[in-house]
Amino acid sequence: VGAGLDNNYDGQASLFALDAGTGEVIWEAVTDNYILRRPIVAGDLVITGGTYDDKDTSGGEGPNRIYAFDKATGEVRWVHESDDGLMHWLVANDDVIAFAANSEIVHALDPSSGERVWSFGPSYWMQFPAVANGVMFLGTGDERFHALDAASGELLWEQRIDLKELNQIGQPLLRDGTIWFNAVTGDIHGLETADGEEVMHLNTGITARVGGALYENLYIMGDPEGVLYAFAIR
Repeated sequence: VGAGLDNNYDGQASLFALDAGTGEVIWEAVTDNYILRRPIVAGDLVITGGTYDDKDTSGGEGPNRIYAFDKATGEVRWVHESDDGLMHWLVANDDVIAFAANSEIVHALDPSSGERVWSFGPSYWMQFPAVANGVMFLGTGDERFHALDAASGELLWEQRIDLKELNQIGQPLLRDGTIWFNAVTGDIHGLETADGEEVMHLNTGITARVGGALYENLYIMGDPEGVLYAFAIR
């Protein structure tokens, strides 16, 4: 997998666990397909996944697999297969492991079995979510920013945000009851985590190409020319 190379859907991938102090390989696990998403740790599991070529699968967005490895040994605990296409992101908390792919549907899996427990399907493009205190926060292409109960998938609230400004980049940031994110337009938004009420909207007038960072009362982000900006948000 790489620039200028032909896709090889029959290729495999190796996932390594390294000793953080020495770099020594603790274990290596070989998957049945290539993996393009970074792994995440969920309790005693390491979760990752990727797409593969299955001639028997028709319709949908194409097949993918999600693997759950034992964090200590690298043993495969379970494999979840779906027809949702190339994976976009994976997140987890104590209750669920959630992912979205080309189908633009959020699926939540039981960490113990890999079975699907709920789905949230606006079928619009989605940005990378944040999960905190049992709530998943994410924006979608129907001009909505959503808060979902991570355990059940229940919609807790949604806030309408102009589409061009909801072209969020980077993972939303949570602090002191407020969720912050910026768009490629440079707009910075702050929403109350409890009900989605907007507490701040700042049009900075710059173009952003990465998500922001929080430091004290500052929201920090950069533009395509490499200039770093800090905006007072409180």
